Amino acid sequence: MNQVYARVIEVLANGNIDLRQIGLELAKAHPLVFLEIASRTARPEWAVKVRHEMATGNKIMAIKLLRAAKNLGLKDAKDIVDCMHEDLYQLSPRGPLPPLGFDRPFLSKDLVTVYDEIMG
Repeated sequence: MNQVYARVIEVLANGNIDLRQIGLELAKAHPLVFLEIASRTARPEWAVKVRHEMATGNKIMAIKLLRAAKNLGLKDAKDIVDCMHEDLYQLSPRGPLPPLGFDRPFLSKDLVTVYDEIMG
């Protein structure tokens, strides 16, 4: 079985696969297994909303949603959103988000945890 896991890790590390297609195939072949995995890996609803607002270029609404969901102060929420902005820009340099124009904020360990919940 260790050889099987090693092969799975090798395939995933290759990066030459379509994870959406794998998910669809898994859902067809083993729907209960798929639903169990999906329930454990799904982002919280608030995180999906924050990410959607960022994707549409609405940083102010993303900050408001983040503050409400995680009871954060304005500076902490803005720092997280600024880091998201920078990372989303890196992922899609031709997208709607221009670079920040200043250094990326430092996130404390607690804020990194919130950031990871959003960005996955």
